[in-house]
Amino acid sequence: MFLPRRSGHWFRNTGVTPAKTLVLVAPGGFEQFFAEAGTPARAGEQPPPVASEGLARIAELSDRYGASLVGSRR
Repeated sequence: MFLPRRSGHWFRNTGVTPAKTLVLVAPGGFEQFFAEAGTPARAGEQPPPVASEGLARIAELSDRYGASLVGSRR
């Protein structure tokens, strides 16, 4: 899928099998957002829910990298 800059989007795995996502970012630089905001998953384990501190950190990083958080799609 191609998303122009500033396009709202979200991803959700609706299956029972772990999913993998490959993200290409151009021009480069925004990949650092994922490196700083994310926690690597461990094989065979579900990631823990994001705590409020984690959401605050993601909001801070979003501002730094020029991204916008627009809400939850739970």
